[in-house]
Amino acid sequence: MTNKEGETSDKQYSLADLMVAIVNVSSQVAELVKKFDDNDLVVAKRNEEIEQKLKSHEQRLDKQYKEDIRRNIIIYGWSEVQNDENHVVRHKLVELLTDKLQIQGVRSFDIHGIRIVGEKKNVVRATLCSPHLVQLAIRNSAKLAGSKIFLDFDLSPEERAVKKELLSFKRTLSAQGKQCKLKNKNLLMVDNQPFTVEQLKGFNEVAADTQTQSSTQSQIGSGVDFFADIEMGDATKKRTPPNQEDVQQIKKPLIKPSAFHTTGKTEKFLSKKKANKKT
Repeated sequence: MTNKEGETSDKQYSLADLMVAIVNVSSQVAELVKKFDDNDLVVAKRNEEIEQKLKSHEQRLDKQYKEDIRRNIIIYGWSEVQNDENHVVRHKLVELLTDKLQIQGVRSFDIHGIRIVGEKKNVVRATLCSPHLVQLAIRNSAKLAGSKIFLDFDLSPEERAVKKELLSFKRTLSAQGKQCKLKNKNLLMVDNQPFTVEQLKGFNEVAADTQTQSSTQSQIGSGVDFFADIEMGDATKKRTPPNQEDVQQIKKPLIKPSAFHTTGKTEKFLSKKKANKKT
């Protein structure tokens, strides 16, 4: 055996020495694997802590955002401020709150922010000093009847989606003759009964299933069939049975037996076949 210096060595390794070396290497590998596993656990724990912190920060930001928008009021259809600067809009908003809505003690510094939005530049998002002032303005918004100005609360994206669905149900049910009124951002009054979006969706699914079952039963039944449309109320569509003469005509064979005419050769063949049977 040759050593590092290139000299020949008479030292020989036995099988036991090789086994010991393998065991040592295996133990070293096991230690490395354990270190990797421990590091993975540490990394996973740190990731979990970071995720919890991020979730906590997101919840705080969401809560703060919802608290901030409670101080916002949306003014629709205010066309007279389309081309005005923010300080002019602020002054006109104080006049609107004081003169039109008859809210006492409103000053210019009670308006913390003004932003004109919308394609037509006739929508104003104003940030007031407190949610109480916003609620008071909305409560007195009936005094703006006859004008094109409409006041509403500022909503989060989730709340806007819910309100959009409620307005869609309101249009559909109003077309059916129901008395509908949007009570708040989460409830729709239908014939003086409050309904949420989830309840209205459930009723819509039940109505669709009922309409499908009614259509299936009408196709199976015989005689005169009536198809009721749930959204049409009591209105029905009538389908008359087919004419009996047409039915009898359909039952007749398409090809009459008399249509098969035998030729002379065919008659001779048949007569010869009968004679063979007799013999």
